[in-house]
Amino acid sequence: TWAYPPSVPGYPGATAFRTGMSASAWQTSQGSNSNGYVLPMNVTAGDIYIMYIDNFDITGQSFNLDWHLSNGASLDCTILPVELVHFEASALTSVVEVRWTTQTEKNSDHFVVERSTDGADYQRIGTVPAAGHSLGNIDYRFVDHSPFNGPNYYRLRSVDDDGSYDLTETVTVVFRPAMSNLSLFPNPAQERINIAIEVFTEGSYSVALTDASGRRLQLRNHELAAGHVRLTMNTSELAEGTYLIQIMGGDGQSISHARFVRH
Repeated sequence: TWAYPPSVPGYPGATAFRTGMSASAWQTSQGSNSNGYVLPMNVTAGDIYIMYIDNFDITGQSFNLDWHLSNGASLDCTILPVELVHFEASALTSVVEVRWTTQTEKNSDHFVVERSTDGADYQRIGTVPAAGHSLGNIDYRFVDHSPFNGPNYYRLRSVDDDGSYDLTETVTVVFRPAMSNLSLFPNPAQERINIAIEVFTEGSYSVALTDASGRRLQLRNHELAAGHVRLTMNTSELAEGTYLIQIMGGDGQSISHARFVRH
């Protein structure tokens, strides 16, 4: 059900912006051509009911909420400290990304991200500050830079400002590294440097050459198949010094790196 706010042309008077449930109503939902009311509810003791109030109003107007109960009924309205509506974990090239969304928050302080390899014993791997108070959707994100090879189990510990907490359900993601650590030879190098890697996941990769000051000198893109791979990079025009070779996945995340010396 919904209703127009005050002072809208064509909808004058207090009845124009009153809405709710009424014994005289006959509709289960209604639009702008209705009187603003829908059928009342017959409730059952012990059941839990959820009411969503969206105070969307271009005039920024406040509202009052009134109840008329019968037959000895009572009402206990509680705003949950944190209402989580979405929680997921996704495996990327070299990291696992954990995302969650809250719809309401009250007195929330922070979230603790916990990880397990067996779904039983969890370790704290990071914290994310919470909003404190909110009545709208808030999206959160945490990146696990050191996931285990294989199944990873994640859960959230939602901590309030008084130290109390709630645990979420567990989400599972299987992480497989894109490749093993690279090796460089000969090292020191002169005319060229060879890059040896074992690729576990075929796809698009980038190989970057950086000097000691962090300046990128070369960037090459490769489509690599799974298996043992050897790449060669020309180093004949490099000055003597130390250089970094870095391999990145298609999402731009660094997968592996190693240094070599040019003589």
